[in-house]
Amino acid sequence: MDKNKESRIYTNVQNVYQGNDWKSWQRLNTALAMTLNAGIIAGMFFDEDDFKNICANFKGGYWFGCDRDNCYGERFYSLAVEHNNLSACKSFESWKNRKPFKLDGKRICIHFVFEWQDLRVCCTSFDDDGSYLIACAYESFYAHGGGGYGKPIKRFKITLDDLKAENKRLKELRKTKNVAKTSN
Repeated sequence: MDKNKESRIYTNVQNVYQGNDWKSWQRLNTALAMTLNAGIIAGMFFDEDDFKNICANFKGGYWFGCDRDNCYGERFYSLAVEHNNLSACKSFESWKNRKPFKLDGKRICIHFVFEWQDLRVCCTSFDDDGSYLIACAYESFYAHGGGGYGKPIKRFKITLDDLKAENKRLKELRKTKNVAKTSN
């Protein structure tokens, strides 16, 4: 971020934080989260350091959600992935110091459901150091999406290298299917 000019999303959060005589931390924290949500959904541009600076300067520990480091703020990342806000995704990844986990060109976030080793799995968390994600297979999944429920039947620790190999396999599989279609 330019030291002399904050991004619009940073300024919006700052205005909510500083612009009112809050008598309730609960109301303030909710308003801050809603402001960040709205910016993500609206497709506002995020500077690379926005998540880091917003969390540090506006007491994000109280409103980013989740009490585990490896899940801290992940709801914002999931929202950015869902709404295809690439700059928000990159800002979040920079703050977490992790590379994007992608499968078939799509970023994986918490509650992302995908096929892994012939099972339907749901991403449940990322390791603190960003080296792997955890995905679980369940007997049942919610009808509306958003993951599985009940006791997991299998748990996977998936690294960036695992995803790279799977993406290569999927690419080769598509190539083989295209060749088969054109030869028929």
